[in-house]
Amino acid sequence: MKRLSWEDGNEYPLIKLEISNTSHPFFTGKNVLVDTAGRIDKFKKRYEKKAK
Repeated sequence: MKRLSWEDGNEYPLIKLEISNTSHPFFTGKNVLVDTAGRIDKFKKRYEKKAK
C-alpha cells in the first residue's frame, strides 16, 4: 500500500476510490429511496399507535 507524507509530518495510506462527483448518486441527482417490504409504512404504523 502506498503511503503519503502529510503536512503534519505523519505518513498516511493512500486509498483510491472509484467514486467521484460524476458517478455518485448525490451529485448526479439519481438518488433513489428504496423501501423494501414497506419498512417506512411499518415504522409509521408502529409509532402512530404509541403517539395516541
